[in-house]
Formats: sequence, C-alpha cells, structure tokens
Amino acid sequence: MSHYYTDDECYESDSYTRLLSISQPWDCICCGIHEMEIYYEDIPMIWDVWQLNCSHHTHIRCYRVWCKKMNCVGCPVCGPLEKKEENQCCLFCKSFGHSEKSCPVKEWSSFNGYIQSLWENQ
Repeated sequence: MSHYYTDDECYESDSYTRLLSISQPWDCICCGIHEMEIYYEDIPMIWDVWQLNCSHHTHIRCYRVWCKKMNCVGCPVCGPLEKKEENQCCLFCKSFGHSEKSCPVKEWSSFNGYIQSLWENQ
C-alpha cells in the first residue's frame, strides 16, 4: 500500500494521544487553526481530534508531522515527553499513564470475564 505523503509523519506519536470526537470549537496547538462549531441542518458536525496528556488539542496529521519534524513526542507548548510507557495513552481504557498491554482495567476485565465463565460452566 502506498502512502500519499512521503515519510513526513511520525506514526509512533499515536500512542501518546487520546482520540476524542467533539462538536465544540477548539484550537490546534500545532497549526493554530481555530476549528469552529459547524452545523448541518441543525445537527452539530463531529471533529476527530487528538488530546495530548497536557489537555491541548491537535489535528491528527498536524501532530504526526510536528513529532516527525521535532524528532520527539510531547506538546509544542508544554515541551517534549520521554518516549516511555508511563507517558502513553491506553487504547483500551483511554487513560494516560500506561499502554494497552499493561492496562489494569483490561487485566481486571479479562480476570472478571474468566471468573464469570467459571460460574456459568458449573
């Protein structure tokens, strides 16, 4: 599969952000564009936006390009972050501080499901 853009994005940065779907106005911390509330037939349109650990918001592509250009992850305002699991956002529970592979919520859910299956099979 070919990419439209030539190696100008850092996909490793994805694990240091939380994906939000919001309809409120917001500002991209990377490019500075103010995205306004948009309505279509009185229905608010939804933006897919990344939230950084510092609560700043960014366009997905803007952040990937910024990380590639700066050769780091973090925030253009708050500074770089160390690339370690404690700074990542878990895809499972959507919380910062661990990756999905070490998610305590996922681990508890798996354990709870296992216990429930034992009770159901008796």
